[in-house]
Amino acid sequence: MPSVDLKALAAETAFERLALEEIYPLIPRVEASSTIDTRGERESLSVTPAPATIIVSVVDGTRPADLRVLQPLCFGAAWKILDLIFEKMTGERWIVEKEAKARALGVPAPAPWDGHQAVWERIAMTYANTVGLRHSLVHRELSFDSQTGEICGTGRSPGLPMSADEIESFCRMSLGVVDAILLSKVGNRALVQVLWMLRALGRHHCYLAPLTPTASLITSVIPKLKIDLDLTSTGGVRIDALALLARGRRNMQSDHFDVEASLPDGRVLAFELEDAADHRGEISLTALPSWLSWR
Repeated sequence: MPSVDLKALAAETAFERLALEEIYPLIPRVEASSTIDTRGERESLSVTPAPATIIVSVVDGTRPADLRVLQPLCFGAAWKILDLIFEKMTGERWIVEKEAKARALGVPAPAPWDGHQAVWERIAMTYANTVGLRHSLVHRELSFDSQTGEICGTGRSPGLPMSADEIESFCRMSLGVVDAILLSKVGNRALVQVLWMLRALGRHHCYLAPLTPTASLITSVIPKLKIDLDLTSTGGVRIDALALLARGRRNMQSDHFDVEASLPDGRVLAFELEDAADHRGEISLTALPSWLSWR
């Protein structure tokens, strides 16, 4: 089975990933914060709102800058990332060959997407069905509606138009896909976000039925949940994800929590609560799973 040279992929997509991370990160950055502290005998909730911003506009007879005008270029960056991934997984350089294999669902999934075949199939079909838009962009024949942000291809195989919201979803999805490949893992939080992006792109992967995400779309602040965590008799820990979720929801209604667990010796473990849901049994502190780390 083909494998991806991670070092080469990172270098070849460095600029595109940098640009998309600034404009359309998979998980939106929010300057506000919320912390639920359940350590000790009393629970507390502290909320820090996003700082106020002042936008200064200089009137010089031109229209103010609009992020929407950059969307065709963002689409191009996101499409290039997917194209490089499919190039490495097929060994083909010509887009027509990559497109044909992707459309036939004949491209093996790179790790970690090989553990999520249904997701990979929708990524492949979305790639194949946006080739016409890519060609129109590269050959300067793309039709762009500056009022709505919609892009339309031209020529014999233009593909479906893509709305401003779909472009945003396409960019976030592409970035999430490549980041997971470069990390060689995809956490439940990132997976859910990619699923939501693919649902928004449903008409671009055609006949494939939509997948149902197991949690809500992240659009705002992710609360931090601070807890005390006792050691087991053998020196490990047990994490009850459902109990922690219920504890967090007593203060904030969310499917997503960043957990900081304080141990009796002062050390702190950090993890995304969504990943803990897949784990059962005792966890050894000398061999932490990939989703768990020391703070």
